[in-house]
Amino acid sequence: MTSTLVKSNSEQMELIDIISKNVFAQVMSYDLSLIRERFLKDHPELYSRLDSIELLYRQYMYLCAIKPKMSLSVPSNEVDKFWHCHIIHTQAYQKFCNDIAGYFIHHAPHSLLANEEKKVARRNLLSLFMIHFKDSTNVEFLKCGLNFSVDLFGDCQDCHNCVTCRGGEEHHAENSRLF
Repeated sequence: MTSTLVKSNSEQMELIDIISKNVFAQVMSYDLSLIRERFLKDHPELYSRLDSIELLYRQYMYLCAIKPKMSLSVPSNEVDKFWHCHIIHTQAYQKFCNDIAGYFIHHAPHSLLANEEKKVARRNLLSLFMIHFKDSTNVEFLKCGLNFSVDLFGDCQDCHNCVTCRGGEEHHAENSRLF
């Protein structure tokens, strides 16, 4: 005879919350000094925004870790550059992924996605940022050059050539709103 312990929804949610907080703590405390160093070597012009870029990268990787099946856009070109600096340190990046998520977080070129997939990935990202980082999202996005408002997701008209879009003027004329 066997018995099964069935947890209530509230117990399951509490367990998920504990795991999520643990993952967040791991991501936020992870030593990325080698990556910061490489980033500044490659992009010295971004020195004044490095802390904000790194914070957005950490927040983004946390979301990737807790939402492995969800398509998420990279928050900005700067965050994408930081990610590239991390990826080229292959062993360190693989260890980081295993430590925070238990699996390798792949970087897929955004250009391979269809337009509708890009919109969904962007919506997913912004929705999760609003849920998980509501207090800091607007400030950090603005510091990284994105016109993001907590009250209203940005228009293509306000584009700062982010990773999600990169469509240029012709694209913006055809698609006046991302959402």
